[in-house]
Amino acid sequence: MSYAIIRNDKLTRAESYGAYIHNDRKAKNHSNKDINPIRTHLNFIVRRMKQHTLENLIE
Repeated sequence: MSYAIIRNDKLTRAESYGAYIHNDRKAKNHSNKDINPIRTHLNFIVRRMKQHTLENLIE
């Protein structure tokens, strides 16, 4: 069975950047000490969204 987790929060610019860092696991200090950064290259992204800019949306 498939499922998705969706969060609808109103975030400031700083908070949205923090969420990006968290979701893409780019943080330097992790609360989970079992994370092995040497194995990060083995991670995969199921679907990467296109980067949308204002210019792309206007065209």
